[in-house]
Order: sequence, then structure tokens, then C-alpha cells
Amino acid sequence: MKKAFFIIFLLSVGLFLQAQTVSMTYYNNGQVKSSTYLNGENSERVTYFKNGKLKEIARFVNGKPHGLWLAYDKHETLVSQGNYINGKKSGNWLVYNEID
Repeated sequence: MKKAFFIIFLLSVGLFLQAQTVSMTYYNNGQVKSSTYLNGENSERVTYFKNGKLKEIARFVNGKPHGLWLAYDKHETLVSQGNYINGKKSGNWLVYNEID
């Protein structure tokens, strides 16, 4: 399932990459901390753990969370997903727990 979300993410980023500005921040160890893609009023932020693994994918409109929000643990396992509309959580959010 993680692969399906990652493929969807890559496709959406590909569409989002047209006419935009990219801003990057880094940890002291040189790893990318976050990448923000700006396109007018829309932006998408991808954040990473210090080990370089994906942490979160979030979209914003006018600076407010808007759209799909994905969060991962330090092993890049999807731990939660949901949607925002105009800065407020919308609908059901899924939270994944590992059961041993």
C-alpha cells in the first residue's frame, strides 16, 4: 500500500512541478530536512527524518493545510493519512498501528 501512495505522490508532484519555486532546508548532517514546492498560492511540503527517510507529505493553499496529508514513521511506514480543507481536518483519518 505504501508503494501505491508513493506512486500517487510522484505523479502528483510531476503535475505540481510546472512553474514553481523550490525551497530546501537541511539538517546539520547535510541531509534534506524539507522540500517545499511553491506554485502561486499552492504549495507542497515534503519533510524527512535525519536518516533521510520520508516523514510527511503535506499540501497547502494560501498557507493553510489543504488536501491529502500523509505521515510516516522513521522506517518510512505509513502511519496516518487524511485530508484537510481550508486548514481544518476533513472526513475520516486513518491511523495505522503495528500489532505484534
